[in-house]
Amino acid sequence: MKFHAYTEQWVEKLSPGTVFHVQEVYKYLESSFPDECAQSGFTPEYAGAPAEPTWKHNARQALDHCARQGLLKHIEDSPNSGKWLRL
Repeated sequence: MKFHAYTEQWVEKLSPGTVFHVQEVYKYLESSFPDECAQSGFTPEYAGAPAEPTWKHNARQALDHCARQGLLKHIEDSPNSGKWLRL
C-alpha cells in the first residue's frame, strides 16, 4: 500500500491541466524509493499476462483510484496509452 500512497501524493502535487505518462510515475518511484521497489516482489501471472513488480501494479491501481476521486482522467488516444490528465 505504500506505493499507492506515494503515487497519490505525487499526483496531488501536480498542477491541474498537467498531462503525464505512467512511465513518469514509475521513474519517480524508482528514483525516490529504490530499495523499496527492489524488495516489493512480483505479482502472480494472470490470464496470460506476465508477472510484474508489485510496486508498478500498485502505482497503476493508485492512478485508477485517483481517477475515481476526480483527480485524474485517463487520456485514451490509444488503448493502454498510459497518458493521464490532472484535473
